[in-house]
Amino acid sequence: MDDAAQMLLAIAGQLERAQELSNVAEELSGELAALTGMGRSDEDGATVTVDHQGIVIDVAFSDAIRDADGPTVSEWVMSATTRAIEDLQNQAEPIRAAILQPHLPAPAVDFSARIDELFERVQRLDAETSAATPVKDEFEGGPR
Repeated sequence: MDDAAQMLLAIAGQLERAQELSNVAEELSGELAALTGMGRSDEDGATVTVDHQGIVIDVAFSDAIRDADGPTVSEWVMSATTRAIEDLQNQAEPIRAAILQPHLPAPAVDFSARIDELFERVQRLDAETSAATPVKDEFEGGPR
């Protein structure tokens, strides 16, 4: 097998690897989008749930809210929200790392330094093939 064929096989292998990585990233992105985080305030006065973007989607209060004043309730919500976002980040970190980490071995052939040579050889072969084999127009006879 000549260098050009090896380079084309290497390109095909890298394209296949890129497609596999894309599929893995898409799957993991779906998992990331499905995450929610939950946090509670110190006194369990409030429980907050956030979506995968850290946006509050639910707030629940315990019965202690009846005796709490506004600043206390505000503190409960803020601390529960902070903890919900931290929970979300802790869940998301392994998924983010998996998306960014290569899942397949590095390609065995680095053809980038010789891509120009390959392109020139392909053009030369194409020109030789075109000159040696005239292309017949299937409409030579004109319209029928």
